Amino acid sequence: HRALLARPRVALLDALPLGTSDGEAAKLLAHLRAAPLLRLQHARGLLCALDAPQPFNDLAATLLRAPAWCSRCSQPCEEQLAPWLPAERVRAARPAPAEQHAVCFQPPLPAPLRSD
Repeated sequence: HRALLARPRVALLDALPLGTSDGEAAKLLAHLRAAPLLRLQHARGLLCALDAPQPFNDLAATLLRAPAWCSRCSQPCEEQLAPWLPAERVRAARPAPAEQHAVCFQPPLPAPLRSD
């Protein structure tokens, strides 16, 4: 109960009460119709183990994609980012081959859940 109260007020607008039926949830979340919905019987499966992680991994592969992080550099990015990234990595992150003052990095997907 404390975790729910600790959430920001905006997050509470999309929180569902315990015991909400599928029909009630569909009505309450109608404004989020375009977003994929993951229905869990209980959170214990995520916290302890999953009997069959593949269906979850298939869904997670589409849901857990972070948007690319793009930035403009005040000088050629290879020079500006040299203390942190090798030049090859920066060149590979250019949105266009000739663009030296911008980079776009795509965060990797998290490792899939295993059933061991």
